[in-house]
Amino acid sequence: MRPINEPSIPHNTSLPTKALDLPRHLKGVTPRHIELAFTKCGVAAARIVISLNALNKRRQSRFEALCPTDDAIRLTRHCNAVNRLTAWREDYDIRSPTFAPTPKLTRIDLAGLYVSRTAYEEWAEAYRSDLVLYIDGQFAEYRRLKEEFLLEVQAARTFDMDEEDSRILEWLFLSEMERWEPCVKKLQLPSYDELLDEVFRAIRGWVDGAEELLAEVQDTHGVNL
Repeated sequence: MRPINEPSIPHNTSLPTKALDLPRHLKGVTPRHIELAFTKCGVAAARIVISLNALNKRRQSRFEALCPTDDAIRLTRHCNAVNRLTAWREDYDIRSPTFAPTPKLTRIDLAGLYVSRTAYEEWAEAYRSDLVLYIDGQFAEYRRLKEEFLLEVQAARTFDMDEEDSRILEWLFLSEMERWEPCVKKLQLPSYDELLDEVFRAIRGWVDGAEELLAEVQDTHGVNL
């Protein structure tokens, strides 16, 4: 089983500085209007990658969002339980049979775990609202600038730019953008039920006395397992 809360997007995804500059061997042969289009698109990409990381950081706190925030002590206990669960890793390596497997967590380790559909869905609603603004705003503007740039490059092949140079420029640009563009789709949140399923599967795999703990969660929070 993969670690719970394993990031679907690498932490601190970034756009290399080189991605914002024309390669040296193309600077002298690239028309000015294409260079400007390239720069505008690169700057827009750099901005939305920053926002991508901010949204991804919020998404990583979805397990903590299962607990209401109106009781600081309860929230702290819940976050401590979540941290223990998300930090657990199965270190056992079949290639090194003398290496002892990681001890499982205990019920006491997760005693503060709290689950609330209302708390999660309120948090998720705010997150999804900001995600829509991001996709329809910054990301949409970047896509528009990207399309303009690619059209400019294609048009330049006829009169203004050597075809091989234009294809190199297009390939270099797209290869950098395609490193992070797919990450946008991974910003979607799981539903409350999907998130609980992930938590409960982790508990069953990594906690001694898992069924007793899950029964307590069911009785306390009215969760159907």
